[in-house]
Amino acid sequence: MRQMDDENFRDVGEYVNLIVENNLIKEGLLLRSGKIDFVEDLKKVGCPKSIINLRKQKDKKIEGVNQYDFPKADEVDVYQWQNKKTRLWTGKILKTINQKSFKLPLLIHCAFGKDRTGVIIASILSILKVPESVILEEYKLSEGKLKEKEMEKLVYQLHDYEWSELDVDPSDFEQMFLESPPPIRTSLLG
Repeated sequence: MRQMDDENFRDVGEYVNLIVENNLIKEGLLLRSGKIDFVEDLKKVGCPKSIINLRKQKDKKIEGVNQYDFPKADEVDVYQWQNKKTRLWTGKILKTINQKSFKLPLLIHCAFGKDRTGVIIASILSILKVPESVILEEYKLSEGKLKEKEMEKLVYQLHDYEWSELDVDPSDFEQMFLESPPPIRTSLLG
């Protein structure tokens, strides 16, 4: 699928697989982008069946697509994992994805596709036990002014987080997004 010229659009699975030089994440199922206001044809953004919008501005309704809105509260700094409001905001999104009825492919987007989107993608990749260095490299593919130090601190906090505190089951995410079972996947990454 490769990255398009559109605002930070990419297939996360494809790029993680390129980074690790192995098939770790199922491709075409976890997509990220900046705003999608410009999109006339869903094929340009991977034909998502679900879209999670992290902006306050609502997306236009798209027939046949499940759309979810999770605007960030003004007092939430998405990089501050120790802030309970940040964890609760993230948890609501992850619990939505964690529902058995949730449809893939999933496109997650915000205005520019780097901060809010980056944090949610980093959370999902952390749940999947993708190495921190790979998560950071995937984040750095984003264009625009990046908050690399903040993201690095967050990724290391996410790595050891007990996801059950947010009522999120990592095994469900593994079934949705991983190519191979965790024991094989771990040995492939060394």
